[in-house]
Amino acid sequence: MKRLPITLITLAFVLAASCSSQLEGETDESNAYFDLGGLLDKEIDNLTNQGATLEKVLQTNGQEERLTLSPDSAGWHGQLMLFYEADINKPGFIGEYFQEELPSINGVSKVIYTSKSQRNPVQVMECFYENDFMTKIRLLVKEINTIYSVEKELSLYFDQNGLSSFDIKGEETMRLKKDLNYQIQGAIVRSL
Repeated sequence: MKRLPITLITLAFVLAASCSSQLEGETDESNAYFDLGGLLDKEIDNLTNQGATLEKVLQTNGQEERLTLSPDSAGWHGQLMLFYEADINKPGFIGEYFQEELPSINGVSKVIYTSKSQRNPVQVMECFYENDFMTKIRLLVKEINTIYSVEKELSLYFDQNGLSSFDIKGEETMRLKKDLNYQIQGAIVRSL
């Protein structure tokens, strides 16, 4: 009878250790592709600490609106939400993308992630580099079903200070509704 509690404690310890090692393995696999979410988190921290503002231009079916915003961390997250949603570095996407690295020509190189399936919303993600410094990320998003179709091109631009601007171009077609074409341009303004 004294052996039963010792056996149960040993069994519990072994199970806990195996679960822990499985979680560590999952973490490694979840970084299979470029970590866009992690990059955005770092950029938001920098923008918040620098007191950066956002000059935003919205164009929808020929109408234009200009805004100047002073977002906090949550506000920046909201402004960049479509980019977070387009992050392919998620456990459900492991093995779903081809990765191709184009060789550097005159210091310019590119890494391309292409979806293996039409069912993945992000069809292409391209990371552009100049002399190993990231200058642009471009994402092509496409969702089509019987009710609607959405096509978006999302771009992030970087300079020596980090994220400098972004733009979003999109078309939405929905049954029984007028088509929607839009463009959003955001320019980061940093305090000196």
